[in-house]
Amino acid sequence: MRSNVGGLLAFVVCAFVWPLDTHAEVTTVTIANRVVVAGGQAFGQVGPYEKLTGTIEFALDPADKHNSRIVDLEHATRGSDGRVHFSADLYVLRPVDTQKGNGALLFEIANRGRKGLLGRFNRAANGSQDPTAAADFGDGFLMKEGYTLVWVGWQFDVQPPFVRLEAPAAKVEGRVRFSFIVDEKQAEASPADLPAYLPVDANDRTVIGNPIRALSSHDSMMRIESVRVAHVMTRSPITLYSGTPLSRAASVFADHKIGVIPIVGEHERLRGVLSYADVLRAILGPKRTLN
Repeated sequence: MRSNVGGLLAFVVCAFVWPLDTHAEVTTVTIANRVVVAGGQAFGQVGPYEKLTGTIEFALDPADKHNSRIVDLEHATRGSDGRVHFSADLYVLRPVDTQKGNGALLFEIANRGRKGLLGRFNRAANGSQDPTAAADFGDGFLMKEGYTLVWVGWQFDVQPPFVRLEAPAAKVEGRVRFSFIVDEKQAEASPADLPAYLPVDANDRTVIGNPIRALSSHDSMMRIESVRVAHVMTRSPITLYSGTPLSRAASVFADHKIGVIPIVGEHERLRGVLSYADVLRAILGPKRTLN
């Protein structure tokens, strides 16, 4: 079914598209399923929560100068309107009675398509990627506070139940290489997402990185062992003084897309570090200490 679900999805669309340097138009929002979660359990005065799942469809104009930074966009398949179309998974948890919500929305940039808000804020131990049962919501902190939680897929090389992006196909020929780090010493390794990067000829065993062939991790490990922190660290990092207003720090996080800011004091001496999570804790207030 298709539903417009009012201001919620309008906000989601803005949150997902507006901060980008590129320009994408949302063409359709489809809510395929809508179900009450946690067995209808009431979360304090806010009441029960519901789960909405569906897709957001986008269109990109390869001729728009704002989209010039998208690699290989010009090679992607175009629709009859000359634009490149793609879709992303949409996942929403919100109060059944939206009037009882607090009017605030938490939008998580899903790392590898994973939903981490309930684990971080609700202390949900099982890390469910499709929270439905009461146990999936931990102590219910965010629900009792009335927050709406939203996830939108943005990576194509993950699989359900993780939220993902259905990226358009691009016909590109040439060498593609990538590096990875294994968790423990081993002679060979095959990255789980490698099948998403298939060579032109799937039977060509000479292609380095062909999923048919096991990849040796020896060379990569040797290179990593020879690299020092000084070789890869960020030089002249953005810093803030300890007396800087938190609102200014929040703007720096958003503007520069960074996760940690060194905090300095007199004579530029390091006093500590401020993380994006620290800002979230301050926004949520003293009602809850996050571990």
